[in-house]
Amino acid sequence: VTYPELEIYNKDWQMVSGEARKLLAEITDEKLDSIYKVPEMPEMDMPFFDMIGYSIHRESYLIGQIGLWRRLLGYPAMKYPGM
Repeated sequence: VTYPELEIYNKDWQMVSGEARKLLAEITDEKLDSIYKVPEMPEMDMPFFDMIGYSIHRESYLIGQIGLWRRLLGYPAMKYPGM
């Protein structure tokens, strides 16, 4: 398996982060209170506010799992710019 270079991931991360930040800053209370529907999984219907919180929590969990797997496979810890 060949993975993209780290620079590509960083560029994509910056683009996605900027778009997400803009959308979150502009979202209305009405939209946050409206229901997010998943046709394939009606049990997952929830307010957009809750779905955003769930998605952020899930992303944080997965980032932690990547760090754990890096350690288990003998790779160095992740480093963040400016740290």
